[in-house]
Amino acid sequence: IHGAFEPVLAISRLHTLSPKVAIGFADLTVPRMEQFDLGGIESFYGLNAYELRGKQMVQGSLTYQVAIPAVPFFPTFFTVRYDLGAMWTEPESIKFEAFIHGAGFQVGFKTPIGLVRFAVGENFRFGQNVSHPLLLNNPVFYFSIGANL
Repeated sequence: IHGAFEPVLAISRLHTLSPKVAIGFADLTVPRMEQFDLGGIESFYGLNAYELRGKQMVQGSLTYQVAIPAVPFFPTFFTVRYDLGAMWTEPESIKFEAFIHGAGFQVGFKTPIGLVRFAVGENFRFGQNVSHPLLLNNPVFYFSIGANL
């Protein structure tokens, strides 16, 4: 069972806000290739594509996009997104501490060969230690061209 809600809210002609919530539950017989996944430029900043897989998933994100007016050649936009999510293999292991956070930004161009995007993102967790309240990972760089197949 999978459900997602992702409205696109036009704030003005140039500014767009898009919240997203997705929840998924599967039984123990689902093969690995059909499990839910998180990661990549479309799904979760700071993770490689399909990096996290599991049978239970919770994901939320908030995206802000601004179109850059008066750019020569191709329409251009800038996007900032915050992600929050977790993946579990067993329902009994669902814990709030498992949630990871991701943040990143991208620049995109609408070209005749398709959408061209450059992005960078990083995932992080909040630590229990006062001296290290934020646990950062390495940034991940993304490049995408054309349609998603």
